[in-house]
Formats: sequence, structure tokens, C-alpha cells
Amino acid sequence: MSTATEKTESDIDLYRLTASQFETIVDTGVFGDDKVELLGGHLVKLMTSDERHITTVDSVFRALLRLLPETSWYVRDEKPVTLSRRWRPLPDITVLRGSLEEYKQEGRKPGPEDVVMLVEVSDTTYSKDSGRKLRKYARTGVQAYWIVDINRRLVEVYSGPGSSGYGAPEIHREADAVPVVIDGKGYGQVFVADLLPRGATGAKGEHSDL
Repeated sequence: MSTATEKTESDIDLYRLTASQFETIVDTGVFGDDKVELLGGHLVKLMTSDERHITTVDSVFRALLRLLPETSWYVRDEKPVTLSRRWRPLPDITVLRGSLEEYKQEGRKPGPEDVVMLVEVSDTTYSKDSGRKLRKYARTGVQAYWIVDINRRLVEVYSGPGSSGYGAPEIHREADAVPVVIDGKGYGQVFVADLLPRGATGAKGEHSDL
């Protein structure tokens, strides 16, 4: 039986970290080998990747490296990016404006204005990737956002970001090709079947990592 002095769970005042505070904690090595991202000031531990996820991330990474000129775009895999004061996600793929050499010479960390494309590979994380991450990426102004859905064997492509979200996604199924478009310019296309693991049909259970 609750009393007037007891707090309900909804009354708990959770402490929210800033990206700067989070980076300080990461630098101490306290997380060890665990991968952790900061979403809205909250720490979120990433699930351990299985081979389906690993090979799909590698396939998307290599496909974009082949298509995007390295003098204009910097493609990174599984590296953190700071999008705002309390957001430092760890996307599977990030495409940044400018070349790798520019970032090396200037010695700067990429900010939200540099991010033009993000890709999340969804196996057990679809609810997060299509929910809070999608909404944040749109509000940040990320031009292109792909969700590569291993279980449904398709790619969702979002564009037209704004404060209310993205427009309706383009759905590209296994037999389709996905156009790679950045800043209104096309850089070829990627076949969905070439991104997905072979013979990976049927969904695995989605586990909450929120």
C-alpha cells in the first residue's frame, strides 16, 4: 500500500548525461568491451552482433565505399557520432560530408551538420531503429536514412527530414535495387540481395535493448 511519502516509478527523476559527459566516461574504459550509445541522455547497451548482422554491415559499407567518391564523402562503419547535446548514437554506417583527409588534417570530430546519411542494420533492433532513432535522425536533418531489415529481407529508405519526421519510406525488396542519392545527386545503385545474408529467412525474436 502506497503512502503520500512514497514515490511512484513515474516520479523518479532520472539523470540524463550529456554527450561530453558520456565521452568522459567512455574514455575511462569503464564499459570494457561493451558497446554503449547515448540516446536522449540515456545509456543504451547494444546487443552482441551475430554473423548475420556483421556480414550485412560489411556488405553495406563496402557497397557505399565503391559508389561514393572518397574526395567528397567519408564512409564509416560502427563509429559514434554526436548529433546533439544528449545524443551520441553508434550507427552501423555513417556517411559524412568531406573526405577522410579533411577530418585528419583539421583534427575535428564530425558534428550533426556533417552527417548526410545513416544506415542501421536491423535484426533484433527494428523497434528502436524505426522509432526513437528515426525521429531523432529526421529532426537532426540527416538527408538519407536506410534501415536494412534482415528479417523481412528489405531496405527502407527515408528522405525529406523535418521536425515532424521523414516522409513515407521507399520500400526496396530483395529483388530490387536501391538508388544511392546524396545532395540530390545519384551515385548508382545497390542490389538488396547483395546486402543480405544468404538464406537468412524467418525472423528471430526481437529483444528489447531500450
